[in-house]
Amino acid sequence: MAPKISIIIPAYNAEASLPKMLDAIQAQTFGNFEVVIVNDGSKDGTGAVIDARCEADERFRAIHKENGGVSTARNRGLDEATGEYILFFDADDDVPETAVASLYRCARDKMADLVIGQNTVHHMNEVYVTNSSRRLSQKTEIDRYELFLNWNFTLCNKLFRREIIEKNHIRFNGTKHAEDAVFLYQFVFNCSRMTGCPEIVYEYLKRPFWEGSSLSKTVSKANFNDVIHNFDILIDITDQASTRDLEEIRNSDRTEAEKQEAQYHIWNFRSVLFKRYANLTIINEYYRYLWNAEEGLFPMLQEKLQECRANMFPADWKDTLKRNPDLRLELDQGLLTGEEILENPMLSVCVSDKVPQEQLNKVIGSYYNQSYVSFEMIVDQSLEGVVDEAFTTRQNFRFLKHKPLHEFKQDALDQFKGTYAIFVDEDIIPSTNTIMQMIDEIEAKVFITAPLLRYDNGEFREIRPHQTVFINELDVVKVRSPYNELDWMWGNKIFNVKALKSKKILFTDNSLKDMDRLYNNSGYKKFKENAFITTLSDNDILEKVLHWHVRFGYKGKLASEEKRLKRIEKENTRIETAGQRFKNWRLAKMRAAYKYDTLKWVFPWKYRKHCKAPVQENKVIFIVNRKATLPNAMTYVHKVLEDSGKYDVHVHYLQHLTLRYRGVFKRTMALMEDMATAKFVFLDEATPDIGGFDKRPETKVVQLWHGCGAFKKFGFSTADKIFGGNAKEQKRYPMYHNFDLVCVSSPEVVWAYEEAMQLEGQGLVKPVGVSRTDVFFDEAFVAAARKRVYEQAGIPEDKKIILYAPTFRGRVAHAYGPDNFDYDRLYETLGDEYVILIKHHPLVKTRPDIPLEYRGTFVQDVSTSMEIEDLLCASEICISDYSSLIFEFALFEKPIILYAYDLDTYFDWRGFYYDFYEMAPGPVLISTEEIIDYIQHLDTEFDLPKMQAFKEKFMSACDGHSTERIFEEIGLKL
Repeated sequence: MAPKISIIIPAYNAEASLPKMLDAIQAQTFGNFEVVIVNDGSKDGTGAVIDARCEADERFRAIHKENGGVSTARNRGLDEATGEYILFFDADDDVPETAVASLYRCARDKMADLVIGQNTVHHMNEVYVTNSSRRLSQKTEIDRYELFLNWNFTLCNKLFRREIIEKNHIRFNGTKHAEDAVFLYQFVFNCSRMTGCPEIVYEYLKRPFWEGSSLSKTVSKANFNDVIHNFDILIDITDQASTRDLEEIRNSDRTEAEKQEAQYHIWNFRSVLFKRYANLTIINEYYRYLWNAEEGLFPMLQEKLQECRANMFPADWKDTLKRNPDLRLELDQGLLTGEEILENPMLSVCVSDKVPQEQLNKVIGSYYNQSYVSFEMIVDQSLEGVVDEAFTTRQNFRFLKHKPLHEFKQDALDQFKGTYAIFVDEDIIPSTNTIMQMIDEIEAKVFITAPLLRYDNGEFREIRPHQTVFINELDVVKVRSPYNELDWMWGNKIFNVKALKSKKILFTDNSLKDMDRLYNNSGYKKFKENAFITTLSDNDILEKVLHWHVRFGYKGKLASEEKRLKRIEKENTRIETAGQRFKNWRLAKMRAAYKYDTLKWVFPWKYRKHCKAPVQENKVIFIVNRKATLPNAMTYVHKVLEDSGKYDVHVHYLQHLTLRYRGVFKRTMALMEDMATAKFVFLDEATPDIGGFDKRPETKVVQLWHGCGAFKKFGFSTADKIFGGNAKEQKRYPMYHNFDLVCVSSPEVVWAYEEAMQLEGQGLVKPVGVSRTDVFFDEAFVAAARKRVYEQAGIPEDKKIILYAPTFRGRVAHAYGPDNFDYDRLYETLGDEYVILIKHHPLVKTRPDIPLEYRGTFVQDVSTSMEIEDLLCASEICISDYSSLIFEFALFEKPIILYAYDLDTYFDWRGFYYDFYEMAPGPVLISTEEIIDYIQHLDTEFDLPKMQAFKEKFMSACDGHSTERIFEEIGLKL
């Protein structure tokens, strides 16, 4: 049998990194895959690593070929793959253990051709989830003209259906740059359905620049020519598809406004594609490394940027300017040349002879590998024989005559052209975005400083003494502190050149004292969002501290900071004393003893004592477990019996959640006495009060239940879930004992109730229908209910009602309602046509607030003021999540939206009887935007046949005569 997924991994000289990736794949929770590893002519031990893994695990297959590049390796992998889906992983990255399972589940649930998950980037000390992957992953339906597709070309966070690849002969074109984007677009514009996977499925591990083959990054024309070639292909793919789609839109029967909106969406996609090309490729990948560029590249960048501008909407070009303020782009001017930058650079970098010579080129190289182009580099001339020639030939590089350190720095300061400056005296380097971020934050201060991280054996860790400088006490409270001496180094600071020149005494023979003096007489800012990287150790930092009490006292400062943080945490954490713990233990034991004694002995004794009297043939009892009023499940049955005048009807409100033990005890004892002589007993939910004994056979006990269908799990079905009780406890105090009839809404769900109540094979669960639904088949009731809702809520007749009726979260005793709507967006788009009525679950005590500006007008909370039956009759659309009321609303065959933004969490909490997506009668959405889009396109999106099939499957026994069948089943005659 072919595997479900083929994972293709190209590998070239990956002996060191490949085992980690292969281990991560073997650790996947999803195991039905094959791994095709293509050794692309490696010269190290990669081939041996691959062969050893393939020998140990038959799911791994090796292909050895001559070196031809990653495109040829992936193409060979595609030729060999046999899975239903394809994943592309790289040899030097990592994947979470649930990645493959998550992607496959989304593909299966949505029948998707392409699934896009979240990917993280790990670079030096920076770790972040890419915004484009996060936004795409949250969409259940991804349009082919989705704007965020333009910002997420990587393949490794995507699952592809292989049938689409083979049917359309999609392969990599052999170029070395941007070939992934071409493959992706060829697939996107040939597939039918795309969806997101809201999980992190890939971790891109970007190696520090000094671990590459060279410290000097060369930006070549050949690579950019590949980019140009592939971008032209992307535009051609987009234009061909958009021409076809625009023609279809123009010839459709849509309104003129709808046509214009659809056309704008496509044109905007094309504009954003050029915007992406301008920002991420031309500017960020090439121009920001201008000093490393081959001769002749700049005119190409300038030309292509102007081409992008000509194809962008003006708003996208303005946003490009806004994104790159450091480049000083003008509305009518393109990129600055190197000469123009050097006339007025933003930053001057001065490297002294104090930098260890073995680290010198790494330090210099770090600035040429920064995403900051507007700088000049000045180096002590005594280092001329040490600096790599690749740097000395750079246009912005120059030597400065060697002098004693204080004179050298003063000369450099006098010659600086930059607005800001860095003096590098140590082995300290910035991470990729540090400089840009710090310059944005320096404001009017003399300098801004950042923490240091030590790089050791591939790991980054804090330097404890230096971290002291950035604790709250020394940052928030701007007072003179000797502990700032721990930040004696110069290379982790950016200085305001103008402010620095205004200092009378600046540089002396002792640079440590110079820094201490600057700390004490200057305005400064401590930047914590990023860090510099160093090989300095804790001891290196402490050796140069001026005062001994700082050297030995910094640990006390760190300890006090840790205590402060713990105190804050403690103040927000409930504290339980030993006395309270004993009291709670004692109360728990007393409650357990009370529960056992009453349910096993006292209540059964009371019942049996009064069973000596004969059963009263006309006595009917309703048992309400929690509420103080008759629940909806019982109201219709109760009304019919009361109206008949033939029965003596008693209602017992036990109020388990609101009364104290004494009150509940008295009410339950009264129930036992009354029930002993009752002919018929009706319950709306389970209760252990009547399960601890065997009832007399003359009494018929009917479980009306309070919901239809079978949705979220309950009873014994939740024993393995967070929500569920202990299975042993449930068996000790049975809640589903003594039933003669359990009413359900269709034959389809009988099995679920039998499982939940452990009534398998007893024939007590019967599809006789649910009494509460009978009113929905009474046209007069429906009309009157609609009128009641509109009048009570003060809704104009021209407005339609959206009912939002979510179930509760948490445990029953502390139930709370969800609060995840963007009411601003809802009102902006739906306010003219709809009003929203919110009906929270009866167990919810504290309901989420509604914004004041919409309360009582566009949005009303009617949880306590209106009955759910009336609301179901009056509403045009129902938004719910995991509530069983969707089954009742299905009787009206109107749109249902399942707003399941926390589906995974809720599933872990409670679980479902059916696959959520397969069962759903309407769309499963996770955002306000998706809800709005669905409602705006109801005419085309509402699937009536699916709704009718759902109704037939789960509600076939509910036809307006359920109450009659229930009475007939238990022999109750009116």
